[in-house]
Amino acid sequence: MASQQPFSQRQHLHSMWILGLTALIFILDLFTPLGVATGALYIFIILATLFIGQRKFTLFLGGLTTVLIIMGLFLSPGGDANGHAILNRIIQMAAIGATVPLALTQISNINRIMTSEERLDLALQGTDEGIWDWPDTKLDQEWWSPQFYALLGYTPEEVSPSFSQFKALLHPEDHQPTTKALEDHFRHHVPFDVEYRLRTRSGEYRWFRGRGRSAQRHPKGPIRMVGSIDDITQRKNAQEKVRLIIEAAPSGMLMIDAHGKIVLANQLLARQFGYPHDALLGQTVERLVPLRYQDSHSAQRTAFFASPTSRQMGRGRDLFGLRRDGSEFPVEIGLNPVTTEEGTFVLASIIDITQRKKAEEFLADQNRLLALNAEVGRIINQTRELQPRLQQCTHAIVDSLHVAFAGIWTLNQNKPLLELEGSAGPSAHVNDLQRHIPLGQFTIGKIAAEKIPHVTNTVIGDPRVLEQDWATREGLVAFAGYPLIKGQNVVGVIAVFGKYPLGNSTLDTLKMVGDRITAAIERHFVRQALQELSRRNERILASAGEGIYGLDNEGLTTFINPAGARMLGYEAEELLGIPIHAAIHHTRSDGSPCPSEGCPMTAPLKDGDLHQVEDDLLWRKDGNSFPAFFTSSPIRDHADNSIGAVVVFSDITDRKHQERHLKELSNRLTLATQAAELGIWEWNIQENTLTWDSQMYVLYGLEPKSKVVSYESWANALHPQDRPSAEEAVQRAIQGKQKLDTEFRVLWPDGSVHWIRTIGSVEHDSAGMAIRMIGINWDITETKASQKAILQHTKDLEVSNQELDDFAYITSHDLKEPLRGIANYSRFLLEDHGPLLPEEGKEQCHTIIRLTQRMESLIESLRYYSRVGRTELAILPVNFDALLDDILLTLKPRLEETQVTIKRSSPLPTWPCDGVKIREVLANLITNAMKYNDKPEKWIQLSAQILPDSGHLEIAVRDNGIGIPQAHQQNIFRIFRRLHSRDKFGGGDGAGLTIVKKIMERHGGTIRLESTMGEGTTFFVALPPSHTGKGQDS
Repeated sequence: MASQQPFSQRQHLHSMWILGLTALIFILDLFTPLGVATGALYIFIILATLFIGQRKFTLFLGGLTTVLIIMGLFLSPGGDANGHAILNRIIQMAAIGATVPLALTQISNINRIMTSEERLDLALQGTDEGIWDWPDTKLDQEWWSPQFYALLGYTPEEVSPSFSQFKALLHPEDHQPTTKALEDHFRHHVPFDVEYRLRTRSGEYRWFRGRGRSAQRHPKGPIRMVGSIDDITQRKNAQEKVRLIIEAAPSGMLMIDAHGKIVLANQLLARQFGYPHDALLGQTVERLVPLRYQDSHSAQRTAFFASPTSRQMGRGRDLFGLRRDGSEFPVEIGLNPVTTEEGTFVLASIIDITQRKKAEEFLADQNRLLALNAEVGRIINQTRELQPRLQQCTHAIVDSLHVAFAGIWTLNQNKPLLELEGSAGPSAHVNDLQRHIPLGQFTIGKIAAEKIPHVTNTVIGDPRVLEQDWATREGLVAFAGYPLIKGQNVVGVIAVFGKYPLGNSTLDTLKMVGDRITAAIERHFVRQALQELSRRNERILASAGEGIYGLDNEGLTTFINPAGARMLGYEAEELLGIPIHAAIHHTRSDGSPCPSEGCPMTAPLKDGDLHQVEDDLLWRKDGNSFPAFFTSSPIRDHADNSIGAVVVFSDITDRKHQERHLKELSNRLTLATQAAELGIWEWNIQENTLTWDSQMYVLYGLEPKSKVVSYESWANALHPQDRPSAEEAVQRAIQGKQKLDTEFRVLWPDGSVHWIRTIGSVEHDSAGMAIRMIGINWDITETKASQKAILQHTKDLEVSNQELDDFAYITSHDLKEPLRGIANYSRFLLEDHGPLLPEEGKEQCHTIIRLTQRMESLIESLRYYSRVGRTELAILPVNFDALLDDILLTLKPRLEETQVTIKRSSPLPTWPCDGVKIREVLANLITNAMKYNDKPEKWIQLSAQILPDSGHLEIAVRDNGIGIPQAHQQNIFRIFRRLHSRDKFGGGDGAGLTIVKKIMERHGGTIRLESTMGEGTTFFVALPPSHTGKGQDS
């Protein structure tokens, strides 16, 4: 305090002057009568100075005393020198001597206070902060500085300084945190430093930082609190911008201070680490670091703040984040120091690179697998024998997958046995049991039989695994096998054994390389088959319509069929033994030469693959060319050695003409489409504006652009009966439930009605909301009229068909009696007058009888056909297994007589139909299959399936008979149409298949056929799952 400080030299001089003056007053006062009273007054002044210490009161008493002393000097008579006066002067002198230093110190303190007040006033005028003083926190009254008012825009007359007024200006959302900050300050001595919003005179809320401290002079005295407010609106706005930027960042973002506290974090980062957003703020960043790295991370953070620079964290090292649930995930972190008024912070961007790591691992695996695939492809494409190539493939698989054993088995083509073609690996010492595995036995045999891949990591103890001793000795724990399938046929198995667990990725690898190996095995089998077929093919070359010639390994012609020589304008002998490329394929269509090295016709001689060219140019002997399509295929012997190639070519001149014609038609169609009277419209759904082109106005009977159209005007133009359904179709299209494709009637202004069809599509925004619809309209009034006429015509045809059925039935019934009479009279004539008739007459009588019998058979078929169209069907569930058993039992004598073998799939389903009629259908088809077969080993195959698209039951009757020419395949369903004379294949009147087709149509089903001359025919009959024909349910 100031009273404890030593006197300065100047204060000492002042004391000497006052002591001298006091001594002079004492000498003069010896002769005055007021000495006692004056001394008493001096004592009172001394006590007041010592105990009151009030600046103004001390000055007042000091001045009053001086005046009284002067008055005592001049008003009292001298010579009064009694003892009391002397004693008073002595006490006065002592008191003044003791008081002077204290008074001087007090005056010095007062000067310093006045100086401090002047400095405070200057500071308050020069600072941007508003100062407030709350003298007694139990009272409401406060003091606010002018700058406080300036920051809020108020005057003291408008707003009185008080705590209640402060709360009235406080933003409602900031009441609770501000009140809590005050309570924490008073109760727990937490520094009062809080940010809040205050309402300014303009009504705007601005952000302020409020700080303050409290003091209490003595325990029972009032608590005084003084503080300041600082306008931080700009900083808060800037922080909000930063927060929005950070929140919008594509990576997790957080900001920490020098103590490692998280002061800012975006929602993405909170989701990455599995925390609620607010739970991260105020926590140390080490909470997000795995435990094993937390100590080192704290030290590294301190080092970074000592020398902050923008850089990537942990370059060259793997970084991990710790989620709330304790799981870790790989991250990539970028550090950027940020310096503000509040200090240095670090803004960190954190990217979850889990997917990238997985992608990198996936790419590494893929690169490894692609390398293996490429290596297997390189091996497979070699021209060596199959077995060495498969052996080399197993070595590649072992090297890539790091397995202990890899093997490839192929299925024997003549017996159900898998044979080991190649094996490799540290454990690749196998015995005969592993070299030959029966189909369906053990793991590998079951994979082939079931066509299902298999992977297991419990090899030891698995009874399906061969050689348990071998597996135990080699330490094998895992197995993976994959069937090699081509189409529906298994050609082999590829399998591996490992000393470490294997996963589904191993099956993916086996599938990838297995596809290549399967193709190689299949090519091997195909080549063998081609070699066997080549001899047979040579026999039919002469009858082929396409050009066919063969090449040896030198590219010389070995044969050419007549059609090929004819197309090229040569005699066949002229082309034999010469390089045919130089004769017919020497020049391209643009006139440039075609070198023999790149000729696709001879390419199979080099690469062993099939080559096909859609459009090339071949040259005739006379120098003219023609466009050709050709295929060049390799020919191999039984040892898979190339022995040449066969080329099949055809003249596609007519096809080229057709293509040009089709192109012209396409151009015409384009022009026709452009010229079609289609109206185009566009509806902005959100703005509810409708745009029409000129044709739309024509379609609605309006002058083009005669009025502004809207959705409401379009709806008002609809026929009242069609408006609800049309608007419902539009709404369903907007909702995405169906496409807009509907028809409706519109009323023209002249009262006429026109049919319109509309098709439209809906465009949606990123949120899935429909924003626009575009479509077309066209007039279908004439189409509707045509449909109405067609419907009436159909009804008329049904009536006509019924009349024809009735006519056929009546005619067949009425014709039978005259025919029987003619036949009977012819028999009577032979019996009664046979001896009198010449041989020619007898023969004519027999001819009459034979022809009438034939006519009667035809009439009976016609009558039955008409009855099929008239009889109602009895639809019931029919067991087709039982139905076929009954048919085959009936036909058994005939089947045994013709030595026909029946093949059938079982079981067959139960299906709704007229069992009697369908029995007749199947019996007819089986009988025909027996009749029209000239093979020494005849067979008929019966099968059934449910078609996935329509749900129909399709029954197939397949034979290996004579076949039906393509040109006659539709005629066989016409009544009384036969493809052979009546004395061949058992005769017949030609009505059977017509009746079969009629029965299928009555059921709402179909009948079709596929046939190849000399190889056989397949009839397919399809029955619907529910009766939809013209019959009637029983």
